[in-house]
Amino acid sequence: MLIDEIKAKRIEAMKARNTVGKTLLTTLLGELEGAAKRDGSEITDDKVIAACKKFISGNIEVIEAGAKIGSECPNLLAENLILETYIPKQLTEEQLYAIIVELKADNMGAVMQHLKGNYNGLYNGKLAANVAHHVLG
Repeated sequence: MLIDEIKAKRIEAMKARNTVGKTLLTTLLGELEGAAKRDGSEITDDKVIAACKKFISGNIEVIEAGAKIGSECPNLLAENLILETYIPKQLTEEQLYAIIVELKADNMGAVMQHLKGNYNGLYNGKLAANVAHHVLG
């Protein structure tokens, strides 16, 4: 499970005195464990992936805001590189195109239902919708 991998990587970061990795993974674990305690659920890979995406999204917002005022955020870029290792590789535009063409669907709903059922979490929804719109004409 991803949570076990994160715990192991946190220990590695501590031993290597990697403060960015240690701090990030400690915060990530705290968020995941806190949420699990609050709702009485276990920490699944889907929850880990969702939390990583949330952290990345927040970091991107801060990076973009910093760029507007001339501030760099190297620690946040480093955090995103770490977080991205826990997110499954996303389908490319070309891969989505091939899947949608092969499906031979006649409407957007059928395409999105197929993608969600067979590739959930492995594609960017906005990109998939754009490709589907192009294929469907």
